[in-house]
Formats: sequence, C-alpha cells, structure tokens
Amino acid sequence: MLVLGASGALGGTLCEALHARGARLALTFCAHPEPARALAERLGASAHALDVTDPEAVTRVVTEVDRALGGLDALVYAAAIATTVPGLYQRWNDLDASGWDRLFAVNVRGAFLAAQALARCALPRGANVVFLGSVDGAKQVPTSVGYAASKSALTGLAHALTKDLGPRGLKVNVVAPGLLEGGLSTLVPEDIRREFLKHGALKRLGRFTEIASVVAWLAVENSYVTGRTIRVDGGL
Repeated sequence: MLVLGASGALGGTLCEALHARGARLALTFCAHPEPARALAERLGASAHALDVTDPEAVTRVVTEVDRALGGLDALVYAAAIATTVPGLYQRWNDLDASGWDRLFAVNVRGAFLAAQALARCALPRGANVVFLGSVDGAKQVPTSVGYAASKSALTGLAHALTKDLGPRGLKVNVVAPGLLEGGLSTLVPEDIRREFLKHGALKRLGRFTEIASVVAWLAVENSYVTGRTIRVDGGL
C-alpha cells in the first residue's frame, strides 16, 4: 500500500491506522523528510522523496513501490496544500493565476498522476484508491476558494475513474474531512472556525484518528463502495 503525502500530521496518522490493520506500507514526503523517515522506520515502511507535480517522478515511485511490495492493493493520496503563501489563509482576492495553478497541481493533478500510474500496474482485482478531499469541496461553507475548488475537483476525478477502472475491480473514493484539530485546519481564521463549530451537529473539531479510521477501512477492507465522497465532518 502506498500513501502519498505522509509527512503531515494527518498523513502520519493515516499511516499508523493502516499499519495497525496489517498493511505493508510505502510512503512519500516532500517538505518534511525527517518526520517521514522516522515514521517509516517505526512502521517498517519505505520512504520516498516525491514532488507530486512531477509526472515522471510520480510514475517512477509508484512503479518502484509496486515492484518492491510485489503488487499494490491500495493507494491513498493525502498530499495537499491549503495556501501558496505560508501562513496565509487565501481568500478569493489573495489568489493569482499562478497560485491557483499551484493548488491544482498538488491537490488534483498529483492525485490523477498517482492513480494513472497505479492503473498501469498489474493490480490485484479489488484494489482501492482513496483521495483525501475536504468538506470545503463538498458543501457550501465559508472557505478559501482555491482550496475548495481543488478539493471539489477530486470528486469529479473519482467519478470518472470509477467508471473507467471499475471493470478491472478498482474502486475509487474520496474522504472529505471537516475542520480538524490541527494540520491545514490551523490556517482557518477564528471567525470561520466559530461558524463551523456553530453549525456542526457535534459542536467540536474532528480528530485525525476519526478521519484515519474511515480511510483505513476504505483502503483495506472496502469491497463494494466506489465513486463516493464520504464526509466526515461532525454533521455540518
């Protein structure tokens, strides 16, 4: 199993949950090599530096991992950026064309490249692909426009891949978390955070482990769910 984007807080928790279910793991990182390599060592996994916007690099890593593991039965795409300016929550007028393109390159194009590379491997029937989306892209909420648009695109990508690859038994789903206790959610301004908590049925932030448990089920155990965007958002 390959997890792309494992160096962040959520990505690390996903790897822990998959390992707990007995998955043989490989993971990729970009910005934070030390925690990713430490995680890989702890889980007995391999760690690969990867720029998910580089098509040749994505194909190479997916192919290498497929060979090293003797086949890939699942791929989880957790690589993402929420902003192109460190520390800035980008509203519609903060984002220029190059920033827009960068968000889509990491959040959407990388997911397509990874799924495309996986589909070219000799997959066991019943393999799973899970994209990490966001409630921002699945529901009308106050949010960063570029981030929401890129995450919404993952739903369309999953739908199309489901129809193309379903005859081979490949299942593609999106997990869309709500506002979480850390990670990219820390960029959300306090006024928007209050709105999320006000309208959420459970009146609290989500935990990484709650997202990871859903992703792990879809990646390891799912046999019939495909083409779905599953919101894990506390009832927004």
